[in-house]
Amino acid sequence: MKRRPEVVWEVLCDVSSLTSWSEGIVEATIASEEKKGAGMVVAIVGRTKGKSVRVKCEVTAWRENALLALEADTPNRSFFHRATLDATPEGTRLGVYAEIMFKDKISGFLKHPGGIFEPSPADLERQRMYERSVDALVKRIESFSVVPYR
Repeated sequence: MKRRPEVVWEVLCDVSSLTSWSEGIVEATIASEEKKGAGMVVAIVGRTKGKSVRVKCEVTAWRENALLALEADTPNRSFFHRATLDATPEGTRLGVYAEIMFKDKISGFLKHPGGIFEPSPADLERQRMYERSVDALVKRIESFSVVPYR
């Protein structure tokens, strides 16, 4: 995108704005003494299929203007999220990665009726949700800074 890494980073790390671009998140607050950097904990309230879900995400990697990684645990799954920023002559290349691991291997297998190499319908919907969230993040970044990078 045609924005400096500093601008992208500022929006990406603004916990108070998560609800405006991350689909399903209805509340996000810093829940630790650490306010930025590795070790910071973010308390998130999400809504999935009409149910409210509370989870705490811990920042596990923080390289200003370059890398942000978070981990979250629920009773059934672990979530790993990572965003990378690379400065380019045109602006910033933003990479967004997510991984979900089932804690119970049998449950994970049963969620994939086509086998471990076939996505389940829930996986496809989750992927679409992530894609819509990334699109909304990019729009927010672009609206936050109206001056393109040059």
